[in-house]
Amino acid sequence: LQDAYPPEIKRKFYRIAALLEIAEAEFLSLRNQKNTYKRSVDIRVQADVRNIAIDPVSLPTLIAFEPVVHEIDRRFAAIAGATLESAKSATIEHWANLSIKAGFATLDDLRRALTKYSDDITEYFRLCIPLWNRPVNRPLSKGVCIFQLAMLLIGAQGEDKLREVFGLSNSDSPPWFPKQAAIAAEIFSKHKGP
Repeated sequence: LQDAYPPEIKRKFYRIAALLEIAEAEFLSLRNQKNTYKRSVDIRVQADVRNIAIDPVSLPTLIAFEPVVHEIDRRFAAIAGATLESAKSATIEHWANLSIKAGFATLDDLRRALTKYSDDITEYFRLCIPLWNRPVNRPLSKGVCIFQLAMLLIGAQGEDKLREVFGLSNSDSPPWFPKQAAIAAEIFSKHKGP
């Protein structure tokens, strides 16, 4: 039946088929590279290797293995009356980007800040949760303390900074942003000495 088509149509068909074959090979190669990178990050995080960059691959490993993350997340779950569940990949990607915007570059940066601000993050969460009208018993994503740490540090810079980081205008921003920024500023002000 293919012989019934003119030669120029057959040539285009074969060229497209060749391109699809190349694309498939490239996608397989990318998947293998991503899996190798993930295994490498997992091993390095567990071995406590320093200077691992924050990205959507490294962050889940920190969440899975870092005790301070587990401890703060457990506090949040108790405050919210919620369970903890695994975060979706889009959520992890958002948290990684937000962490970088908050000034963190490596997993070590996050570890140190989570340890330093552990009580502050918990207080921030406790004070902000009534603002969000969060449904009771809605699960929290594991690693949510990383998001709240970033929000605390960004919020401490003011409502305008929160809007800037989220790419929102005054009219687009959630109604709780002003109060959330004020809470963050007050909590963070304890760390600014004379």
